[in-house]
Amino acid sequence: DAYSVEDGRGYRFYNILLFDLFDSYLPQFATGFRVDNRGGGALATMCSYVGVNGAPMCANAYLLQNVLRHHWGRPDVHVQSDCGAIGQMMTDAIRFAKNGSDAAAKAMNAGCDLDDGDLFFSPKGAGGNGGLLEAISRGAVQEARVDEAVARVLTNERFRTGLADPLDGQVYATIGAEAVNSTAHQQANLDAAQQSIVLLRNDGDILPFAPDTSLAVVGPHAISKRDLLAGYAVDQLCFGAETTCWPSIGEAFAALHPGAVSVVGGVGMNVSNETDARPGIANALAAAQAADVVVLCLGIGGEEEYEGHDRPHTRLPGLQEAFARAILALGKPTILVLVNGGIVSFDNLLLG
Repeated sequence: DAYSVEDGRGYRFYNILLFDLFDSYLPQFATGFRVDNRGGGALATMCSYVGVNGAPMCANAYLLQNVLRHHWGRPDVHVQSDCGAIGQMMTDAIRFAKNGSDAAAKAMNAGCDLDDGDLFFSPKGAGGNGGLLEAISRGAVQEARVDEAVARVLTNERFRTGLADPLDGQVYATIGAEAVNSTAHQQANLDAAQQSIVLLRNDGDILPFAPDTSLAVVGPHAISKRDLLAGYAVDQLCFGAETTCWPSIGEAFAALHPGAVSVVGGVGMNVSNETDARPGIANALAAAQAADVVVLCLGIGGEEEYEGHDRPHTRLPGLQEAFARAILALGKPTILVLVNGGIVSFDNLLLG
């Protein structure tokens, strides 16, 4: 069962009963492709690295053709591979294709229309390895199938979006530099951030803070910046610098709270060496002891989990739990702020 694997889930084969496949795994996808007012009407999808019932997703004719295009009635949907998914067919972990030509043929014939990575479907002169061209030359792929793939991609990615229309009629051509970091976009950003925050408990009505309350904002996420971003945040996020154009949680408190605010990281996100961490923890404890209320910012960052790297447990990493216990032992009113994409368990802190 695909839900029972704790690590390496992105590069495995799974044997799933058809009943379970249609009862548990596929309904949300079916809704996404529905074209009525109860569905999303998606025009494209991406096949991933995993394999289901003997075939990698990008070479899984049963799912791409029988289910998506026939059973769900969406022959117009174009399928694009995840980056490198076609190449994964030749790895020791998958072993589904002998070489680039074989991988390209199996993906194309199964219903994959576009190779994300510009490798197997592109000729050698265009930076690819010529796998698809070789497959066509030896008769493993029919040109009619390539025509079908090209038609889907051009229709959905170019014609439907108007990219083949004259520039005068292009909606995208009217977007100027003033749209970058505009007030409306900042407000949308703020609204999304506010809606993503969940208040779990407010014991003793600590929140909201009185204006004259002194705060100690401590923990790795009190000073983190890059780790506040999602795992797929790209470069060039700030003009002229990488991660300095937005405040850390501690800086935000210092800027917005009228009372005194001290900000001390105390311990690194994933630091496990107690000797190295001792000075920072001591500084954070001193700041917490001197404040009226402690804001304890814990969680995970970009090094703890990312594509291809799953966490073996859901506990707080490194010394964070021990650090939190030391803070709580002070007996100060404490607000716990958790920053995490994946699940984080903190039962031990609640149970004492």
